[in-house]
Amino acid sequence: MAITVNGTVNVFRAAQEAGVSRVVFMSTGGTMNGYERDENSPYALISEGRFEEIPEAWPMVTSDWAARPTSPYHVGKLFGEACARYFADNYDMSVVVIRLGNVSASDRPVTRRQFSGYLSHSDTTQMIDKCLSAPDALRYRIFDAISENRWRWRDTAPAKQELGWIPTSSSDVFNYLEYDE
Repeated sequence: MAITVNGTVNVFRAAQEAGVSRVVFMSTGGTMNGYERDENSPYALISEGRFEEIPEAWPMVTSDWAARPTSPYHVGKLFGEACARYFADNYDMSVVVIRLGNVSASDRPVTRRQFSGYLSHSDTTQMIDKCLSAPDALRYRIFDAISENRWRWRDTAPAKQELGWIPTSSSDVFNYLEYDE
């Protein structure tokens, strides 16, 4: 919490005092992972890798849905999102929050569970660039960043529509049957 909470306040305060006009805050999709705990929901089936049981379509979780963190780290990231809102509302600062999907060192899913939230290095880089170069009028916004994965359940349409983000990668190119459940 010293880094996730106090460090975040310090970064925002330093940016504000230095007159920084845009901050891009890296949050995590883990702030919404509680939806995976709803037994037999599409989100639970996806996270459990029970792909054969998933319905053809399911509602995409948007950044407007209630946050459902699954760890103290995720709670700390929600604090960062609220801190971002505070600085956007109280200072002349634009803050864009990215709820990152799963970015791995190997640039591929590491477990079957990660197939839904996989975010490639190239899609991450493009998203950061789009957020940094977003119109100045954008005061505060949360965007989900996940590659074009078949079993994605967080909504990336706002980033595509508002920022022109075009993810080019997908976990679908990997064989999920080769991964542990």
